[in-house]
Amino acid sequence: VGSNLPTAVGDIPWQIDYEDYRATSSGVKVPFVIRLFPANPRVELQVSTTIRVTQVQENGPLETTTFAKPASRPQPPRPTP
Repeated sequence: VGSNLPTAVGDIPWQIDYEDYRATSSGVKVPFVIRLFPANPRVELQVSTTIRVTQVQENGPLETTTFAKPASRPQPPRPTP
């Protein structure tokens, strides 16, 4: 899978590899290893990242405030003509 990382000098393409798929209790398969590599030929920028998932919690409890509509910001007064 490919993705772009936006930077000040332009987008940098990245390759994302998903590995070690495991079935959760509901049967959904989730990748437990995610690797990110720059997808360009420049050697000096070859920094990679590996994300290892250790636990997946399905249908976990959520606070009701997570879905609450945020309060509106007060509008500044409009200048009178």
